[in-house]
Amino acid sequence: MTPGTIKNLANAWLSYRLIETKLKGVGISLGAQYQGGRYAWYSFSGETPLEDYFRMDGAISYQGPKYTISFNVNNLLDKYLYSGSTLLDGNSQAYYFWIPEAPRNFRLNVAYRF
Repeated sequence: MTPGTIKNLANAWLSYRLIETKLKGVGISLGAQYQGGRYAWYSFSGETPLEDYFRMDGAISYQGPKYTISFNVNNLLDKYLYSGSTLLDGNSQAYYFWIPEAPRNFRLNVAYRF
């Protein structure tokens, strides 16, 4: 396996917006990403496999005639997600390190169209 690669990758993002109801303009979205067969960027002892990765994100939004407001939630399941690599110091000593992703986090977007 080539270092820093993923054997299986799947992404999906679904969005739905209400059109002809009292809640016209309200939308909901849900996304997921799966990575299987992951390997760290470099390994001095051959392959360094990483655990499979699954992440879900979601959003709720409102789209008006001149503006859009959306509230996103990343890492809905609040899973510990990371990637990995190695670092070689000046004495040719190898150190493995893991780069964690943010836990569940939120983002509010407001856009205005002129």
